[in-house]
Parts: sequence; structure tokens; C-alpha cells
Amino acid sequence: MKRNNQIGQSLIETIIAIFVLTTALTTGLSLAIYAFSSSSLTQNEIVAANLAREGIEVVRMMRDSNWLAGDVKGSSWDLTACSDISGKLCFPKAYQKVPSHNNYDLNSGNQRLVFNSSNNTWDLNNGNNYYLYLQSDGTYSGSANGTSTFARMINLSFNSASPYTNQNSNQELIIKSVVAWQGKNCTAFNSNQDLINLVTPCKITVEEHLTNWKDYK
Repeated sequence: MKRNNQIGQSLIETIIAIFVLTTALTTGLSLAIYAFSSSSLTQNEIVAANLAREGIEVVRMMRDSNWLAGDVKGSSWDLTACSDISGKLCFPKAYQKVPSHNNYDLNSGNQRLVFNSSNNTWDLNNGNNYYLYLQSDGTYSGSANGTSTFARMINLSFNSASPYTNQNSNQELIIKSVVAWQGKNCTAFNSNQDLINLVTPCKITVEEHLTNWKDYK
């Protein structure tokens, strides 16, 4: 009878040991899957944040380039005291391209950024394909290359409410750079999706306000 009790006790101990081991393995596997999923989400957030920041910096560069080109072009593009802002200095055509110098027209609406690798210049256009593709050199661009994970939309708008005006490019330029990505728990979207109004947890919006007041006062 004692022998049977020992056999039964050993069987119960074995079952308990298998249960504990299985629970530990399941928990460890679940943690590994969660860590991998979180790592993928974090990576996408970092890439999206940098792509959104790039959009802001490119539009700022365009505004600044128009300033510099206006200095060289002179005449109606040159820096002058603008009466509509109490004589503060401004470039009357800061948001317009400067002929023979650049092609940086800053117009309101949803647009995409296109990089021309042949002459290393950027362009804003009204094309409706916002997909970005990972290139062989590690950069992202609109040149189709496999499957797209990210999309970027640049939205420009102007505010002419006081103290701004609608003369001499003295509106406040409002830039919204929106980047969304596709993946687990993300809302699916197509290439011409309005990213501003897209409802998804997988989206980052960076906003910047620029002015044409050269003395920043």
C-alpha cells in the first residue's frame, strides 16, 4: 500500500512539474512576442517621426532659399520695409519661386515632397501618391521600390489674421507634416489617402508655423 502511494505521489509531482514548465515556457514565449511587437512599433514610430520632421525642414529650407534668392534677384523680390507690418523688414515674395534661381512655390493644400536625386533638389507638387519606399541607400522616397509601409502628406495653409496680413507674403505659413504607416493594429490606407483625416494609432503629425518677418520681432 505504501508503494502504491509513492507511485501516485510521483505521478502527481510529475504532472505538477510539467504544468509549471509549460506555464513558464508559455509566459516566456508571450513576453518574447510582445517584446518583438513593441520593438517593431517603436521602430516605425522613430522612422515616422524623422520623416515628418524632414517634411517640416524641407519646407523651411524652401522659405529660407526664397529669402536668399530674393537678395540676389533684387527688384521686387528684395528685402524691404513693408508698410503693412509697420515698416518691419520682409521679402514681398517669400512664398513664391524666384525665376532663374529656384522653383519653390509654397501654395496652400495637401501636397507631397519629391526629391530629385539628379540635381539634389526638392519639389512640392499636388500629386496624390503619398507612399514612401525604402531605397537601397537607406533613404525613403516616392520612387516605387517594393511594398510601401509609410506615407507622407504635407499640408500648407496661411493665416492672415492680425498681426499678420495678406499682403507682401506676410501671412503666417502653417505646415503640417503627417506620416502614417501600415502594420499590425494600424488602419489600412491607400496611396492617395487624406492622411490629415485618417483615424489610426499609427500616425505622427508635426506642425510648424513660419513667418516672413526677417527681424523676427
